[in-house]
Amino acid sequence: MSEQIELLPIGIIPKPGTAPNIMYAQVLRTKRLGNPIHAFQTEIVPTPEISDREVLVAVMAAGVNFNNVWAAIGKPINVIEYRKANGSVEDFHIGGSDASGIVIKKGKLVNSLELGEEVVLHAG
Repeated sequence: MSEQIELLPIGIIPKPGTAPNIMYAQVLRTKRLGNPIHAFQTEIVPTPEISDREVLVAVMAAGVNFNNVWAAIGKPINVIEYRKANGSVEDFHIGGSDASGIVIKKGKLVNSLELGEEVVLHAG
């Protein structure tokens, strides 16, 4: 099991093999849906757990696209309610599908990436 650490300041990357138990994120909540400038707010949320087939990436840069605008507006669907209807327990959504960063944790079945490896992520 990897070491757990407390919240790190924005801009500080945890050493590979460690992950904070809470993290900063740009978060949408149903009560704020509307203008994206106000809908997304920085919050401290629990760091997600990863499965044996997943990695956790400390994000260094993230892209914003029109999917984020739609999510913030809540149309054509409320992504938070959609996720909850499909089993998610969180009452929030962290937008973004494009990012770059460093692998800080990996599941035991992940063989194609190493801790500390720089990666680029996208939904395509």
